[in-house]
This record gives sequence, C-alpha cells and structure tokens, in this order.
Amino acid sequence: MTKKGFLRRGAAVLLAFALLAGAAVFAAGEASAATYRYGSRGSVVKQIQQVLKNNGFYTYTVDGIYGSRTVTAVKSFQRSCGLTVDGICGPVTLKYLGLGQYAGTGGSTSSSADLTLLARIIAAEARGESYNGQVAVGAVILNRVKHSSFPICL
Repeated sequence: MTKKGFLRRGAAVLLAFALLAGAAVFAAGEASAATYRYGSRGSVVKQIQQVLKNNGFYTYTVDGIYGSRTVTAVKSFQRSCGLTVDGICGPVTLKYLGLGQYAGTGGSTSSSADLTLLARIIAAEARGESYNGQVAVGAVILNRVKHSSFPICL
C-alpha cells in the first residue's frame, strides 16, 4: 500500500470513529434508559402497541395502557427475535421494535469492536472509492443504525 493510500485509509477510520462517537453521544443525550412494563401508560406505550400490531403480535385496540395483552404480545415478539422473554420493553426490546429513540442508553454505546466492524465494512464496501465515497458509506451505515426504519429483527 502506498503512503497516500495508507493516509487515506487512516483518515477514513478516524472519521468513522468520529461519526460513531458522535452518534453514541447523540443517542446518550436523548434520554435516560427507559423501561416500559405492566402498568405503564402513555404515547410510547401506544407506539409499542402499534408496532406490535403492524407486525401481527398484537390484535387489540391501541390504547396506550401496558396491560396483560401487551405483555403477552411483547413476550411473543421477544421470543421471535431470540431476546430474553420477560414481557418488558427495555432498551434492547425497544431497539428491536424500531423504537430505539425511546430506549436511551445513559452512556456511550460505542466500543472498540463497533469501531473495528465499521472500519471493516467501509473497507469492504468502498475500498476503491475516494475518501469522500468512504465517508459517505460510513454515514449511511450510521444513519441506518440509528433510524427506526431499519430494525434489527422483524
């Protein structure tokens, strides 16, 4: 690899790290860790019920009350995704539902493994592209990670 190619790849990795760290700070600042369970009420519970209903796990009226029917639907959803089946919508279940904006983290979610994976994906997808092309691929990946239209499991 030439010195210029090495510098470009290093700059792409550093930019990817900055984007990932920025996304983690953004997510951490949105909310503290939220948990919805039996007895919870409100607009977020309505959204949980609506997502469950849209995907065939909940067949009742969306009323914003986290009752026994919602618990059963959440358990069924968790089972289908291979999550811990407890009927509680904590941060992980919310993210799987595509409602990660309500999950919060209370801290940074980036790790060395996340950064390494992002760098490897950028290299695999955009190895022959310009620096700007590699940055664009990284930005698309990070946007999809945090956007509710791209759930992990459904």
